[in-house]
Amino acid sequence: MMLKIGILAVVATLGAGCSVFGGHKTPSGQPALLSLNRENFSTVKDRFNSAPRSVRVIAMLSPT
Repeated sequence: MMLKIGILAVVATLGAGCSVFGGHKTPSGQPALLSLNRENFSTVKDRFNSAPRSVRVIAMLSPT
């Protein structure tokens, strides 16, 4: 039983590590993700408001 839990913990840790440190590639035609800050807030606001009839989503994620 403990061996199974240990193996599961190792697999979960490796999966999380690949997800975080493995890099990513934005699909073609999609703009890259953007970290919101004071310098680029107006750019994000303009992009958001430029397509009023499209579905728009802003996701704010916190590590805590």
